[in-house]
Amino acid sequence: MTKYFKYAIGEIVLVVIGILIALQINNWNQNRLEMQEEQIGLNQFYKDFEANDSIIKKGVTFYDKGLKFNTIILKHTGPNVTLPEDKTTRDSPFQFSHPKINLVYGSLNISSQQMCILTDQELKVALSKFPGIYFNYKEVENEIKDLTVKQRLISKKYLSIIAFDPDFDQKNFKSDFMNLLRDREFQTQQLIKSGIAGMHLEN
Repeated sequence: MTKYFKYAIGEIVLVVIGILIALQINNWNQNRLEMQEEQIGLNQFYKDFEANDSIIKKGVTFYDKGLKFNTIILKHTGPNVTLPEDKTTRDSPFQFSHPKINLVYGSLNISSQQMCILTDQELKVALSKFPGIYFNYKEVENEIKDLTVKQRLISKKYLSIIAFDPDFDQKNFKSDFMNLLRDREFQTQQLIKSGIAGMHLEN
C-alpha cells in the first residue's frame, strides 16, 4: 500500500510538474506572441502618425499662407479703399480657399483589441484622446469652410466668373473688384475667418 501510494503521488507530482512546465512554456509563448503583436501594432501606429505628422505640417503651412492672404485682404477692405497697385497684392483678396486636413484612417479608429495589447499606459491615454482632439479640429476647419463659401457667394455679385475661363472669349460683364472690397459683409466674414484660423494656429 505504501509503495503504491508513493508511486501514485510520484505519478501525480510528475503530471503536475509536466503541466506546470507546459503552462510556463505556453505562457512564455503567449507573452512572446503578445510582445510580437504589440510590436507590430506599435510599428503600424508609428507609420500612421509619421504620415499624420507630414499631413499636419503641410496643413499648418497652408494655414500660415491663408493668414497672410487674410491680412492682405483685411488691409484692403473698407468703405474708402482703393485697389492695390501691386498685382500680387491685388490678386490676394480673391484666394477663396480653405484648409482640409484628412489624417490616416487607422489612427482615428483604434480598436479595443489594439489598445489591449499595448503596455504603455501613457500611450494608451494619448491614443484614446487623439480622435476627440481631431474631431474638435475638424469643427474649426468646417467653420472656416462655411465662411469661405459665404465669401464666394458674396464675390459672385461682383466678379465676372466667366472672365477667368480662357475657353470663353465673348464680351463679359466687368468685374467690380472695388465694391467687393468695400462690401461690409465680405469684410466681416474675412475678419471672423482670420480670427478662427489664427486662434487655431496658436492652439
